[in-house]
Amino acid sequence: MRFAQYCIFLTAAMLSASVSADEPADTIRTTGRGDLEKVSNFLLFSSSKKFPVQVPGQVSAGDSLTLQYSVDGKSIREQFTVVDISIRGDLCWLHSKRRYQGDTTLGDTIYVKPCGRIR
Repeated sequence: MRFAQYCIFLTAAMLSASVSADEPADTIRTTGRGDLEKVSNFLLFSSSKKFPVQVPGQVSAGDSLTLQYSVDGKSIREQFTVVDISIRGDLCWLHSKRRYQGDTTLGDTIYVKPCGRIR
């Protein structure tokens, strides 16, 4: 009986992990708002800061977005190329850098919630 319970637990754990895993998306719809996380990579560690930004109502991988945000009262305007999009539930990540196994550097990311997959 104990083996059957273990198998049920293991199956349930695997299913819940696969349901909550990040999935790739080609195009998403947004409400027009997101949080830009700017990452600074140093020799031994990384640090980041978040800034509220406006994003288009529809974003696709490969799009180049013009972002405007404020840092210490100074207005910053920059281009952000969406290299990759990940989605989990109604949270989307717009990545400026594709991650590879063994890569320890981080790229900038825009967090968009709520969002939805178009394709």
